[in-house]
Amino acid sequence: MNEETRNRNFQIFKWLGWVLFFILLWFNGCDKGEIKTNQTVVIPEIKKEFPVDTIIDHQVIEIPKYYKDNASEKNLNSDLIALNTRIKNYQEEIEWMQEEFNYADSLKKAELFCAMFRLIVDVNTLPNSV
Repeated sequence: MNEETRNRNFQIFKWLGWVLFFILLWFNGCDKGEIKTNQTVVIPEIKKEFPVDTIIDHQVIEIPKYYKDNASEKNLNSDLIALNTRIKNYQEEIEWMQEEFNYADSLKKAELFCAMFRLIVDVNTLPNSV
């Protein structure tokens, strides 16, 4: 017997086994016993007392109200917009340098590295007022 015939016979026996198993379950589960139409169920009475809910006094925490300062907010927004545009420009320059670095020779790579270093030093000198 080759391997293919053996596998086919195993599959047939496996399916035949499952079919016989379900037929056996079907006929054992379909037992016609005595059916009672009126049955009474007795439920025991519950004789347990539940504890009364206790009231918990929580400590009140007062949080100071936040007042919005519109004058300084406008200055802060203009500073943030300026810094954001500066950061976007730096990011574009870094991406351009990365593309150039990928396709450059060793001298051009050294020059780009020095330019990148100067750019990083310039970024680190951003004002700390924000």
